[in-house]
Amino acid sequence: MTQAKGRTGTGKTMSNQQAVGELRHRRKQRRDTNMKKSIILSLAFAMIIGPAFGFKEADLNQLSNSEYCVKCDLSGADLGGARLYGHNLSGADLREANLFRAYLGGANLSYADLSGASLDFAALGSANLVGANLNGADLLSAFLYKTDLSKAILIDANLSRAILNEANMNGADLSGANLRYGDLKTTNLSSSNMSYTDLTRAELSGADLSGADLSGADLSGADLSSSNMSYVNLQGAVLLNTQLDFTDLTEAKFCNTVMPDGQRIFKDC
Repeated sequence: MTQAKGRTGTGKTMSNQQAVGELRHRRKQRRDTNMKKSIILSLAFAMIIGPAFGFKEADLNQLSNSEYCVKCDLSGADLGGARLYGHNLSGADLREANLFRAYLGGANLSYADLSGASLDFAALGSANLVGANLNGADLLSAFLYKTDLSKAILIDANLSRAILNEANMNGADLSGANLRYGDLKTTNLSSSNMSYTDLTRAELSGADLSGADLSGADLSGADLSSSNMSYVNLQGAVLLNTQLDFTDLTEAKFCNTVMPDGQRIFKDC
């Protein structure tokens, strides 16, 4: 039996198919909006890092010969499988770079531009990605244990099946991101933007989501037991079959929210 603190209320019951179908429609609209936002963000980073696209040979050589490559232009570079443990790549331009199965444990990638980069199966445990731009990046099954992603931009990023437990994602923008089947146990997601994020069957037990925006998010089948969801915005979110045992829902906002039993709640509209 669910034992959640805070308000739940009652409302209309809807079918799973209706709820998910409606959410998919809203997510498509959100993606269109995020696409425009992505262009603006990419232009902003280009002004800081440089407008050119295509890595500099000298910077690539520097990376090969040292652990220091701050603000290097490595955009589009093929770094698949590269061993970059503890390297300093702060502020580097890694747009569209191939980092498939790269080893970046403990690396400093703060404020780096990794938009559109391929980081599938990459090892980024304990890496510093504070303020990094991972807009539209692929991080399928990436290892991000204890990684610092605070204030990072992960709009429409693919983090399906990624390991993010104990990561710091405070204030990160994960709107429209794919976190299906992700491991986010005890992760800090406080004050993050997770609007229209797909968290289907994600593991979030013990996570801190206080003050997060989960409007329009799909949390179907997710495990949120013992998590902190105080002051969370759940407007339009879907929580079908979501586990909320001992979850703190103090002052959470329920408006057009589909609860685990299919009840649609309108308490705070």
